[in-house]
Amino acid sequence: MQHCGVARGDPRNASVIAFFQPDLMQAREPPLSQSLGDVPVLIYGLGTHPDIIEIMWGLDDTLPQPCRWVFWGRPALVHPETGIVFAVGMGTIGFVMRLPPEVLAGADPSQARVTLSFNPNRRYDIGPAGPEWRFAFPPAPRADWCRAAYDFAGTSAN
Repeated sequence: MQHCGVARGDPRNASVIAFFQPDLMQAREPPLSQSLGDVPVLIYGLGTHPDIIEIMWGLDDTLPQPCRWVFWGRPALVHPETGIVFAVGMGTIGFVMRLPPEVLAGADPSQARVTLSFNPNRRYDIGPAGPEWRFAFPPAPRADWCRAAYDFAGTSAN
């Protein structure tokens, strides 16, 4: 089956598309949605630390279908049938996941955070991407969460 790419028109993607959209003042804005084959420098050209990409691709290997994708020039996991983005790599700080309500209800808040602060003036807030987005920190059951995120992304829109 061919991957459908990021579903621009699906309302479940609206906030995350807006949140990660690059600065329009950049000389060359990356496309919203690209396959891995369309990216010339796969590991070092995605603006995310290679260790984070390795973790994300390892999680992808546990899923029923390949979901590796490039979203606004970042590594991402995108459901191949619905086009819903459910994980995105973020520079050197980690990655975020779109978790279903039942996972969020039982998640340890120290492992599934909306905000991340380090250094005196650095704070990252994934909240504007949508209420189900979280940074996933060890020892969180990332593989279980990733599968739940994949299943959640595979459901039809309400």
